[in-house]
Amino acid sequence: MDLDTPTLRRLRDRLLSASRPERPSAPDLRRDAPEAPLDPEQAASQERVAPLAEVLFLMMVADGAITKEEEAAVRRAIDALTGDILPRAAADAMFAGFARDLRDQGRRRRLEEIASRFALERPEAEAAFSLAAAVALSDGRIDGEERGLVEELRTTLGISERRAGALLGSEADQDPRT
Repeated sequence: MDLDTPTLRRLRDRLLSASRPERPSAPDLRRDAPEAPLDPEQAASQERVAPLAEVLFLMMVADGAITKEEEAAVRRAIDALTGDILPRAAADAMFAGFARDLRDQGRRRRLEEIASRFALERPEAEAAFSLAAAVALSDGRIDGEERGLVEELRTTLGISERRAGALLGSEADQDPRT
């Protein structure tokens, strides 16, 4: 599966160019970030975006090194999906929780849990897959761990190779019927 396509580069570029002006700093994933109280709208938005945010988080940490571009892409995706209403501390708290769950349960279990939350939401599953691939490409290179996670995510979410190619804009894989 081609992960360096014009479609995916455009998505990556859009995430990176839309980043908030402050330079992101890598979250401290070793301990839980303090949670700021959220209003009901923020809490509902956080709950709605959490499965997709966790997919993006897993991609960001897949190779063991968080680049500023990866973090910027993930944060901007969360901002865009929540209408910029979540404070940075809420995203930091989500990241800390995702890191704890990953450490305690492992990647496979986390992917299965996420996939179960997307089971009836095919468009959201496909969006998560596409955005995760864009995060993998955000620093300009895709290593073996990231490539492996994209493939694992595709199969866990039940996305066919043909559909994945169409979502990512791989010309060889595009099929107008998908």
